[in-house]
Amino acid sequence: MIVPIDSEPQNNEAAPEPVVDESEDDEPPRNIFKYKSSHPEELILGNKDSPRKTRSQLRSEESLVGLIYMVEPTKIDEALKDDAWIVAMQKELNQFQRNDVWTLVPKPSHKKQAE
Repeated sequence: MIVPIDSEPQNNEAAPEPVVDESEDDEPPRNIFKYKSSHPEELILGNKDSPRKTRSQLRSEESLVGLIYMVEPTKIDEALKDDAWIVAMQKELNQFQRNDVWTLVPKPSHKKQAE
């Protein structure tokens, strides 16, 4: 430890050398505070060594999780294999009928029927 010198050198006297404590180590100071968490380790979700996250950080991540799982089919064959997609399409068609949005008309003779 370096001890500061308060007085200025007077006349032609040389300034005394600062006193250095030789017991000083290059080790960083250790945390002397000990605490016990009241949260049992078996109730910790995820990796306990990972940094803690606030509720708002978790909320923003939760909203992005839906994007990973919502993969819409790109082809009709894929959609028809997915039961949830069929139910969603049927609900949409029922809403059209219930709200009287469209009217079913006969197919024009010069057009092919959709498969």
